Amino acid sequence: MEIILFIPPGGYFAERWKKGSLMPPLGLLYIGAFLEREGFDVEIVPSEVLNLKWKDIENIVSEKKPEIVGITTTTENRFQSFELAKRVKKVSPQSLTVLGGPHVSMAPDDTLRNLPYVDIVVRGEGEITMVELLKAVKEGGKDSLKKVSGISFRENGNVIHNPTRQPIKNLDELPFPARHLIPYEKYNFYMDVPGEGKLPACNLMTSRGCPFNCNFCATPINWGRAVRGMSPERVIEEIELCMDRYG
Repeated sequence: MEIILFIPPGGYFAERWKKGSLMPPLGLLYIGAFLEREGFDVEIVPSEVLNLKWKDIENIVSEKKPEIVGITTTTENRFQSFELAKRVKKVSPQSLTVLGGPHVSMAPDDTLRNLPYVDIVVRGEGEITMVELLKAVKEGGKDSLKKVSGISFRENGNVIHNPTRQPIKNLDELPFPARHLIPYEKYNFYMDVPGEGKLPACNLMTSRGCPFNCNFCATPINWGRAVRGMSPERVIEEIELCMDRYG
């Protein structure tokens, strides 16, 4: 099964950050790692660091004809994500377009009712949901999709919202992000350190969830309001891994 996960041109924050530091796509890297652990072959295409144009993306999809095209969607990059899904369907109509991320998690009904080129929305945490979704696609049929918690899709013109998936309780069970699936050296992610200037940085996740419910933030929608933290040992292990591999 050919699976491609895209970050659209412009990256995560297309409307907010026109230039400057590019941050590796941690969410997709976790999903990629989880899929690899479950035996799936997956490719991540970060369009922004590869400087891909729309025609380049069309050529990739047209050549590979993937069964699944996953696209990460924030509110800032929603128009680029929608355009990417539209172009996927243009050159490979049989590919299933799957959108995930904060924006579509907050507006799955609106997304599926107004965007005919989007097939499935993944709501909230995507690791387990994507694995179950791929297995359902292998089985075939809409009845298989109905078994997958955390997704929304269309059936006979109606939008179906499956039950919400419960958050992953033990984050230590997640594999390390699959940083090897992206051209890591092309990212210019850095932090300003007093007295040291700009130093290379590595983004890490140490917890998910937030007990607050700020109306400008998607965290409660994406991760839930219960805070779940990784163990200090797990965090330190990943820090050491990043230092050894990426300096």
